[in-house]
Amino acid sequence: MKTTIFFGLLSFSVSNICFAQYEFGVNEVGIKVGPSLSNVSTDNVPSDFLNPSALMTFQAGVFGNFYLSERWSATNEILYSARGFRDQSKGSIERLHYLSIPLIMYYTATENLKVGVGIETNYLLAARSKVDGNNSKASSTYEHDCDIGFLIGTEYSLGDKFHVGGRYALGAANILGENHFTDEVGRASESVLQNRVLQFYVGYRLIRWQRRSR
Repeated sequence: MKTTIFFGLLSFSVSNICFAQYEFGVNEVGIKVGPSLSNVSTDNVPSDFLNPSALMTFQAGVFGNFYLSERWSATNEILYSARGFRDQSKGSIERLHYLSIPLIMYYTATENLKVGVGIETNYLLAARSKVDGNNSKASSTYEHDCDIGFLIGTEYSLGDKFHVGGRYALGAANILGENHFTDEVGRASESVLQNRVLQFYVGYRLIRWQRRSR
């Protein structure tokens, strides 16, 4: 928990430091929304107990772009990010609802195209499991309420207001927390589930301004 809070604060601190160092940076604030293809990677999880496949979800929120130079920019976001997967072994849909705070450094490769890498901090708001139309809480299964992830993505400008983008999020935390499964003879195994999300989105810039020197 302390590590996750640290990374969340680091995301904001780095962007604020960069923002302060460039007196003439162009800054933008806007909104974004788009679909996500979510799944999990597994390690030491019996396939007859958990057999995950991809689930279509979505994300939405606000962003701030801070242009540090002609080529480099930093993007901070605050998003609602729905994640999860389908469990084919028991026919359930596992939905994980996160508050996500990404920080991405972008490099402007062409006039309209940017590529970037970054980190994100995800705070679990709720976990639900749906089987045969019945919803139930799954917070006891997904005990790890924070997830640190690594990001790689690209954005393409469609003009003064709109842009589209794609991003791959690689979760680093075990979302099961201390939970584990037992094998056929009752031995506990260190089971790992990690988020894997492919995101697409459309962004709309609400305001833009030029930071002036003091």
